[in-house]
Amino acid sequence: MVKGLVSLSNSGEQLALFDNCHNLIESFFFSPEWNDAIPGTSIERINSNLPATENNWGPSVEMCTPGTENSIFVEVLPSNMKLSVDPNPFSPYRNEYTIFSFKLPQVISRVTLRIFDLKGRMLRKLVNQQLQASTGNIVWDGKGDNGKKLPVGVYVVLMEATSYETEKVYNKKITVVIGK
Repeated sequence: MVKGLVSLSNSGEQLALFDNCHNLIESFFFSPEWNDAIPGTSIERINSNLPATENNWGPSVEMCTPGTENSIFVEVLPSNMKLSVDPNPFSPYRNEYTIFSFKLPQVISRVTLRIFDLKGRMLRKLVNQQLQASTGNIVWDGKGDNGKKLPVGVYVVLMEATSYETEKVYNKKITVVIGK
């Protein structure tokens, strides 16, 4: 714990923020129900430009983020799930990798990302039920779960995101090509 920082009671507290002239900037009551996540995880404000209501707070996906942008900061949520891949094609045989970029319609989700061949066999599980903020990136080196480079060809990428808050499930499929 850093000396000089205020710690908050787990039972809830009234918080007030003042400027250097003692003018009230904001005041709100923190409730313990706002954080039913992993014990020891900080809660963060989703968007500091919106009111400090219960719906504008959520558990950090990075445990805590003092001095940096909150891990769950969201400007505006998309209406549906978006998934893209770049570069596509790419070649693990030339030590290249590709990046899956996503935008989710929920502030926090549990994400699974799997790679399949065209016969439907799962070859790689890149992420399994990992807590993610609404935007992010996942890097793939073109290898299967066995650690070997996959052959040249077309692969199906399936991303599943389950809303942390509502349990609603979102799915998105795209293809990625491994070249020579």
